Amino acid sequence: GADTATYTRAYERVVALLEKRSVNQATIVKFQQLWNKNILLNQPVIQHSATLEDLLALPPPTAIVLAGAGPSLEHSMAALRFFRDRFILFAADTALVPLNRAGIFPDFVFSSDPQWVNHHFAETPHAARSRWLLDPVVCHALAHRLKAVGARTAFWNNVFITDACLRERERGDVAHGGSVSTNAFDVALRWLLRAEEGIRFLILVGQDLSFSNRQAHCRGAVLEAAVFTRLDRLHTMEQHNLRQMRAMPTLWLKGIRCEKVPTNGKLRIFHEWFESRAAETDKSRVRLINATHDGAWLRGFEHIPLEEILPQLPIAQTLPDWPQPVSNSTWRGKIIKLCRNLENVRRLAEENATLSAYQKPSPDILRQLDANDAKLRQAGTAHEIAGLNAQSLILKITEEGNEPNAVEFYRTLAKSARVVRHWAQKLV
Repeated sequence: GADTATYTRAYERVVALLEKRSVNQATIVKFQQLWNKNILLNQPVIQHSATLEDLLALPPPTAIVLAGAGPSLEHSMAALRFFRDRFILFAADTALVPLNRAGIFPDFVFSSDPQWVNHHFAETPHAARSRWLLDPVVCHALAHRLKAVGARTAFWNNVFITDACLRERERGDVAHGGSVSTNAFDVALRWLLRAEEGIRFLILVGQDLSFSNRQAHCRGAVLEAAVFTRLDRLHTMEQHNLRQMRAMPTLWLKGIRCEKVPTNGKLRIFHEWFESRAAETDKSRVRLINATHDGAWLRGFEHIPLEEILPQLPIAQTLPDWPQPVSNSTWRGKIIKLCRNLENVRRLAEENATLSAYQKPSPDILRQLDANDAKLRQAGTAHEIAGLNAQSLILKITEEGNEPNAVEFYRTLAKSARVVRHWAQKLV
């Protein structure tokens, strides 16, 4: 028979892949409406922002500390504040408010989540003290607040066709590991690797990747504050953290301070991403150090307390400002053309929904359906953009094996085109 250890590893790998697939599909269904909306409504900010490539063109620093909003971040605050002049500080948007309250102001804040709650992460009086790197799909309320307070912003490319067709210039790509911290890690690593000589340091803090101390986020995070507004004797912070821990089956990983720590499938995806990137990194050029106080152990990283590694660093140089471009007007013409094409998609899809409802369609009806389908395919970009909003229905057909329902499909496509056109029209 097969070796037990061999098929056990194979089984665990298959389970992990299925969990990742499940998380990805849940993400598509949850955010399909937001992606197009945010890309479109963020255009006025994007057109007056710098790019990721502008950042990477700056001289790389000696050390970057990347702060996440893990439960143990509070234990790193004192060292971060005392040695603040020895590193460039990257922060996930979820960590900004706790850092600001501790008197620590990141050089760069990263944000990529499309959800409405994320606009709260910029609601600090010190938001403009940091430079912001954003995904075009980020919550539009956050991007517009940053513009209103005068914060310096930059965007990277997004893979969705909506961003590609409106893009004025290449902004640079980032690797995606499912978390804003993985975006920041990719940018930090690529920037440090541009150094021509000398060893560089990439240091993680607040990257617990587990529920350390039975918490979901560090104390003082905006998400925690949102929970406090709803507290009563039947809805406590302990219950909130318990729900976070039990939202998915509990998994266990090797811990930094104890033998094992509780996590779940979603956090394990981030954990595996960090370990895979560490395995690919040339350690002779960039030392990867996990100085997170508590949480999951990361293979490929040195585990050194923050208080020990920071005193070894030289005082960091001040970074020059990146350029803020002046927008040209060509994107408005693209929006107008997109609105016109989306209206054609809506009209054709609604007509096909009506024609598909016939129980016994005549040859003339079938010919008209074929002609309309050909026109939809010719709509190109507008058709693809509308299709992004119909991903949940497409997944039911392609992934779950549901019988295709032509009427439902065309009605969904028509509604998607109408909704996206509504958002696009707000810009013109």
